[in-house]
Amino acid sequence: MSYLISSKQVDIDRSVTWANNAVVNTSVTINFTKPAQPVDKYQITFDNQSLETSVTCNVYALKTINGVQKPSHIGVLSYAANAVQSKTIENIFVNADLRLVFSNGSAIVTGFTGYVKIEEVM
Repeated sequence: MSYLISSKQVDIDRSVTWANNAVVNTSVTINFTKPAQPVDKYQITFDNQSLETSVTCNVYALKTINGVQKPSHIGVLSYAANAVQSKTIENIFVNADLRLVFSNGSAIVTGFTGYVKIEEVM
């Protein structure tokens, strides 16, 4: 199935950084504020610049209940090492902000920074 990616991006590109000698499953968290007019589908692109490890992204709706943010798991996305990949996901901003929790799939020697972009899908 093909999708039309709009030119509308949610926030700016964000960076996700792991230090040298990071153990397996070291987590890095990024939160995104819900857009004023969310759409049904979004494309999450991750530029994984590591030659050593794949990266997993757990996706959470981040609802505020009684002044406290409560994450609710939506899904899991996987990104291969040394690749730029895009994944389409639906209903991620339904009355909630978004939390992405990235983790490395294996221990690494060389730290790296990956980049995240979220765009609307029409």
